[in-house]
Amino acid sequence: MPAANQNSSVILMQNRRRKRSSLFFALHELTTEPLEQTYERIEQLREIQAVLQDIPPQQRERFILHFAYGYSYSEIAKMQRRSAHLLR
Repeated sequence: MPAANQNSSVILMQNRRRKRSSLFFALHELTTEPLEQTYERIEQLREIQAVLQDIPPQQRERFILHFAYGYSYSEIAKMQRRSAHLLR
């Protein structure tokens, strides 16, 4: 397997693992927090979603990868084949 394909496979596996982990913790938090906090969180997520609809798709993807899934800018740069300093 060429190095580029192998690297892509590793990144894909890491993405899946992170996504499952963050979804699990988000669900756990929703089930253990008070109802009013859950409502506030849902309202905040709706506001964020509305703002994200107004920005370009690649910028939206970067935001979600960084803030929702915890990827560093250098990791996102590799995924999007861009220079890390251009992403910030």
